[in-house]
This record gives sequence, C-alpha cells and structure tokens, in this order.
Amino acid sequence: MLKPQKVYISMLLIIIGICAGIFSEALAATPAKPSVVRIQGRQLMLEKVLADGSLDKARAYLMKGVNWFPATIPPEKGPDPAQPSRIIRYGFFFNQPGTKTKGEDVLNYWSRNEYGKHYATDMPLIQKMNANTVRLYSFGNNPDIYKAVLDKFYDDGIMVIMIVANSKKEMKNKIYMKSVVKRCKDHPAILMWSLEMPWEIKGKKYSGCDNAADAAKSMNDAAKFIKSLDPNHPVDGHVVGFLFCGEGPGMGEEIVAKCDNVDVFGIDAYSEDCTKKVLEKWKDITPKPMYFNSLGTDSFRTTDYKLKDDYQVVMCKGAEDQKMQADYIIHLWNILKENLSAVKAENICVGGVLIDFNDALWKSGCYHIELGGAINYKDLRYEDSYKKYNTEGIYGKGSGPDDVVNMEYTGVVDAERKPKAAYFEVQRYYKELDDLSAHK
Repeated sequence: MLKPQKVYISMLLIIIGICAGIFSEALAATPAKPSVVRIQGRQLMLEKVLADGSLDKARAYLMKGVNWFPATIPPEKGPDPAQPSRIIRYGFFFNQPGTKTKGEDVLNYWSRNEYGKHYATDMPLIQKMNANTVRLYSFGNNPDIYKAVLDKFYDDGIMVIMIVANSKKEMKNKIYMKSVVKRCKDHPAILMWSLEMPWEIKGKKYSGCDNAADAAKSMNDAAKFIKSLDPNHPVDGHVVGFLFCGEGPGMGEEIVAKCDNVDVFGIDAYSEDCTKKVLEKWKDITPKPMYFNSLGTDSFRTTDYKLKDDYQVVMCKGAEDQKMQADYIIHLWNILKENLSAVKAENICVGGVLIDFNDALWKSGCYHIELGGAINYKDLRYEDSYKKYNTEGIYGKGSGPDDVVNMEYTGVVDAERKPKAAYFEVQRYYKELDDLSAHK
C-alpha cells in the first residue's frame, strides 16, 4: 500500500504529465492566422506564419509544385449524390439523369470525397519530393476535412493554391468561392486562389464562354468577388498556353489585358515550343507575373495510333517509358529556370506545377474530359477497364515527345502510389532549385 506522500507525488507527476501534454499539443496546433502573400513587381512574396504564430521575413517565393487530384480508381457502384441511400452505377461516370445535387454530378461527388481518403498517405510523398506547393480543386462541404487537409499541408511545409471555380457557371453562381474562401482564407497554408477555365478542344473555346471577351469578363468578375472576401491573398487566372502560340491569335493577350483583377496568370503550355513562346512574349503582354500550372508529360510512349477525330487518339500502341517522362519534365524545368523571378527580380515566372501527382484510371472513356467514346463500351474487353490502365488520349502536335497525351499516365506516381522515374528526378531537381534560390 502506497504511503500518503507517495500517492501525492504520483498524482502530482500525473498532473504535470497531463499539463505537459496539453501544453505540447497547444504548441503543435496550427496557428489560426493567414500567411502574408502579395505580388511585388514580378515576384510572389511570402511572409509565412511560423509555428509560434509570428511571421517569417518576406521572401521571394519559388513555386515548386504539383497538381494533386487524388481520385484514382472509381468503384463499380456508389451513392447517388441526390439520395445517398440509393446505390447507383459509377464506373465510367456516364451523365446519369436524376443524380445531381447542388450542382454536382456523380464524378464530382465521388472525386471531391477522395481528398479526405488520400491526404494522409499522399502528403508525405509530396513532401519527400521536395515540392513546396500543391494546386488542387476545392473539395466537399465538410469543414473538418478542410482543416485536417490544410493542417497537414502546413505541417509538411507545403503551400496551397486552391481552385475555387472550375467553369463559367461556377464563377457566376459563386458556390465554392463563397464557402471555401470564407472557410479557408485565414489558414496559413493558403498561398493563393485560382480560377480554372476548362478549354473545349472540339469547340476551340473556353467551356461555357462565347469568346475571349466573355471568358475574360467571367474571370475578372470572379477575381473581384474573391478579393471582396479576402484582400490578403493573390488571385490567379488560367489561360490556355496555345492561345499565345498559334491557335486563336490574340485571344491569350486579350484575356490577360482585360483581367485587371487577376494578380498572376497560370499558363498550361505542355510543349517545349509553346513554353518558350509564352516566356518570350510575356514581358510585352503584361507587367504581372505568371507560372506554368500543368508542366510535364505522360509516361507512355506512343509509337502508333489512330485518330478518331481531330483530337481523340485510340488504338494506341507502345509501352511505358518512365525515362522519357522524367527527361521531358526536367527539360521543361530547365527552360523555366532561366526565367525565375525568385532568382532575379525582373524575371517573369514564379515557378511551375507538374501536371499530376498520381495516375488516374477513371479518365479514358469519361465524358467529362472529352474522352467519352474513346473506347468501345460494347466491347466486353472494356467492360471494367475503368479499373485498369487505358492508353487512349488526346492528340496535340508538339504536346509532348510523341504528340500524344495518354491521359491515364500523367502522374509522377502510379495508381498504387509507387514513384516513377520522374518522381526521383523531380525530387533531385527541386532540391537543386532550393540551393539556387538560397544563393541568389
């Protein structure tokens, strides 16, 4: 039996331990205040919130990023968004009547819920790749998931570009801009807000927009609205790279000129030629900075194919070539490196973001990304191919080493999160970029 003084000492030690745990947990909590982010000339300046809540000194930010869209392999069936107790077919995500809820179709409903399932395992891999930025779509309506995901980014030293509108419709109805910006604007992991405008390949226009002026007005009005909610973070606007490189002459310049509320522009230029042309032209287009928001290529080398129409590529032959993907990514980054504003203030580019972190097996045959009909749904060999790799893709002269973007191979890790050769090359290169900016 313990003596009274020993009981007292034991209880005191327990209390001290509990208090120490509470104090340690409080110190580890994510600060509830935003990092300070602003555009200064051509530079993206960041005063990051430190763990104790204080601000680090302002530094020119060199964006070393990756797009993170973790949805990978869809299930055969899942809940109807409009009536979750009802189970419906998923698979290829055909446009199904009666399956919409608050503007979301089945694909969006499923994919937005995938963030909460994958962030704990994906984030350590992204951190080990030496990335400092992730670009992602706003997801779900659960405040707890947003906090958990953003806290994990902050803990891993990764800043977030949050896409808060993905169409003219979303820019107009402001659904995600209203909820997500208000919910996340004071989180220290937020770097900036992004406005994405999907390009309709077949129609050769921004989806839902009549022309360049219409696209510019939608984007500019949305940027103004975001700033009314959060004046402390820049807004970036998406412009398709080849609008500066041959197609739609003058469209890219027109959009940039009319978007005075946009602070920095994200350009998706997949080819070496277009990347160079954008960089050559930019100084004469605007005094604002830019970055490349979809950098790289896929890991499948196409040696033969059939064009189903002007852009869909089917019956692809070839083999996976991870070295080709790795070499091409580093080649594009070497072009960017000479134009980084974090290294030289008068340069125009704040950095780059890789096309994808992970391969996504839902893309081929999915009507939502203009690959509907790319496969023969009546052929039993394709019956469950949404669970497997498919080589169908999109044709674009100079869009990569083989002129074909095989849509299910664009990640730097595969569908099972096994790193490809590109992952390790980017890991090495991003570390070298740290050294470059540190010794400017």
